[in-house]
Amino acid sequence: MSIPPIVDITIGLVLVYLVLSLLSTSINEAIAGFLRLRGKVLFHEINKILDDAQVRDGFWASGLMRSFSRQSTAQHISAKTAPSYVEAHLFSKALVSTLAKTGDAKGQKPSELLQGLGKGTGLEDVLKQIALDADNTLELFHSGIEVWFDAVMDRASGVYKRHLTVVSGLSAAIIVVMADADTLEISKSIWQDDALRQAVVEKAQAVLSNATVSETGAVPTVDATALSNTFSTLMPHPLGWSGNGCITTACLGDYDLQDWLAKAFGWILSTLAVMLGAPFWFDRLQQLVPLRTSGPLRGAPTHQNASPHGTP
Repeated sequence: MSIPPIVDITIGLVLVYLVLSLLSTSINEAIAGFLRLRGKVLFHEINKILDDAQVRDGFWASGLMRSFSRQSTAQHISAKTAPSYVEAHLFSKALVSTLAKTGDAKGQKPSELLQGLGKGTGLEDVLKQIALDADNTLELFHSGIEVWFDAVMDRASGVYKRHLTVVSGLSAAIIVVMADADTLEISKSIWQDDALRQAVVEKAQAVLSNATVSETGAVPTVDATALSNTFSTLMPHPLGWSGNGCITTACLGDYDLQDWLAKAFGWILSTLAVMLGAPFWFDRLQQLVPLRTSGPLRGAPTHQNASPHGTP
């Protein structure tokens, strides 16, 4: 049965997006780690809810929190040294311990612990409501704080994802421009070159056959050799600036305004595609390649519990 060229072109584009997305994911993780985005977001979100300065300082100075700091010997935790993650029950223990040492707090009942809180703060309002719902029992008070903290962390997760989206967009754009990954030009090249079209399909099959998928929904792991061979097929054409030293005035002088607008549009399409992430394009490749090979791909990974999903 004759396979329409559009199927091969689509497979080629998806393969390019997958390869660039994997590269973008690695860069995003490196940048997020270098900037300590998770720790900074956690630190600022906790500071928002602990709007009593005395409680806030005492909380971060507690031995429990300092033990999870990037510098456990530091007397004070900052945004740069804050832990990347705090479990709800540990937050509750550290907060209650801090309340017991704050101001006029007397005893261990929630109502007694709250006596040392500053008046008129959002923290006071929240903890009083939690204590009321807990019937002034310490165990239920801890549980209420944990539920509240989980809700706060859901919001923090959204903040982190927004920051990561910005990082992902910038890294994707840089990768696309450096690789000259112009969606329009890539499509044209695969359409016109039968040998390239066949090679791209073969590399897509190789990538799938040598990939592993985590059950936790992480980014798929692709064999380094398969990736290297894929890059060799795609570069210097349709990926890459054609010819050595192309980024010169003489070379770029051949581009008129219409050419640059078309290329910019192709770059934008590629950038948006890369931002969708490697898991997305891996799933699409798994759906498309069997259409080309007329049956399930031997050795292709299967999703047992979940499809790989995640941030670039």
